[in-house]
Amino acid sequence: PLVDDTVIGKLRTAKINFYSLLNETGLDGMPAFKEGVDLAGSSIDELFTYHYIKNEAIIELIRIWNKNNRQNSKLSSLQLSGARDNAYTSAIECLLKRFVDRGLIIEYKNLRLTLSPTPQLKLELSVNITYNFSINAVALVITTQDIVDYQNSLSD
Repeated sequence: PLVDDTVIGKLRTAKINFYSLLNETGLDGMPAFKEGVDLAGSSIDELFTYHYIKNEAIIELIRIWNKNNRQNSKLSSLQLSGARDNAYTSAIECLLKRFVDRGLIIEYKNLRLTLSPTPQLKLELSVNITYNFSINAVALVITTQDIVDYQNSLSD
C-alpha cells in the first residue's frame, strides 16, 4: 500500500485516481484504476488510509485527554454532547486539515464528538471523510473500545 503523503499527492496531481473502482470515471473525467485489492475486494490503499487516519486521530485524542486531565470535568454539557467545539474537536479538525493540505483526503464534514467526564477516556467521534471525487464519503467512527484496543496493541 502507498503510505507516503507526497507520493499520494503526486499521483493525484497526475490525475491518477487509485482509490476508485475499475472503469469508473471521477469528477475529473479521468478513467480510474485500482491500485490493489484485499481478499474482500476492498481497495488496499483506501483501507490503509482509513486505518492511518483512525490511528492518528486516536493518538491525538489520547494526547488531548492527557493534556486536559483536570479540565475534562469542567467541560459544559454542550461541549460534552458535541453541540459546541472543545479542545478535542479543535485538535481533530487541525489533524484533518493537515490531511487535506497534504492531499491525503479531499474533504471532511459532520465532525461530531460525544464525551463523558469520567477518569477513563469515554467518547465517540464520528466524521465523514472523502478520499477523492470518485467515491462517496466514508464514516470514520472512533469509540472508547478503539482507544483501548490501540493502547493494548502498544503493550504487546
